[in-house]
Amino acid sequence: MAPIIKQSGSGARRNVILSFLYDGTSLQAVDPSAVIAFWKLPSGKYDELGNGFMPASLAAAVQEAITATGESFDTDNVIAAGFSEGCQGIRTFLRAGQVPDIVLAADGIHGSRPVPPASQIDPWRDLIAKAKACENVFSISHGNYLDTKNLSTTEMAELVTGWKVTDRGSLDAPSRLTEGCFSLYSVNSVDHAGEATKVLPIMLSDALAMKSHGSVADSGRLSHMPTWAVALGMLIAAGSVFVGIQKLREMGRI
Repeated sequence: MAPIIKQSGSGARRNVILSFLYDGTSLQAVDPSAVIAFWKLPSGKYDELGNGFMPASLAAAVQEAITATGESFDTDNVIAAGFSEGCQGIRTFLRAGQVPDIVLAADGIHGSRPVPPASQIDPWRDLIAKAKACENVFSISHGNYLDTKNLSTTEMAELVTGWKVTDRGSLDAPSRLTEGCFSLYSVNSVDHAGEATKVLPIMLSDALAMKSHGSVADSGRLSHMPTWAVALGMLIAAGSVFVGIQKLREMGRI
């Protein structure tokens, strides 16, 4: 199934955004020079590569996007953006060992109740580990609602990260937990579509900053590390002060 080109971009070298389920309108202003290729598949068709709907591979998806623009250029970052069920398309690439440079999963990492199988957990956990080491950039967002059929995106986020969600922001200013190049965005809203139109562009902007600079620029949104990491940093700092005092004593200055 060929993608729809939402934006052809410009330049001799371009990011290629592969967007699943969402057409990528809100991403255009974030990266106007990027290609945005959009796949909207029938429900249940995101779980198998080369099934007549999903591309045969990540490389094939990139080539399909380039071909559909009708232009010739070099590829910079390959960015996979999924919204809702579209995140399953990204998970299918990950299960096949095909990892984009940047992955954005907006309110769509649902899992089966009562206990998701490893195939629904391990791809996300493995990518989180890579992103914490900044081998890739990975961001997850989740809303504030319960899904009676599946584990909600909040429940799955806590399961795959091992973090407890305690702070939530708004669609315009989500809270963010960050470690390395992995970020978890939390929203106190049941506006599912708003995750694509408002939160996803924030995720893309931050991800591009991470890819370029290794950190997210301060934009005034709540941003903090997990509690254990903060505590560890305080212990390290306290230890450094103690060592400094000891050296001063040895030198007879205090």
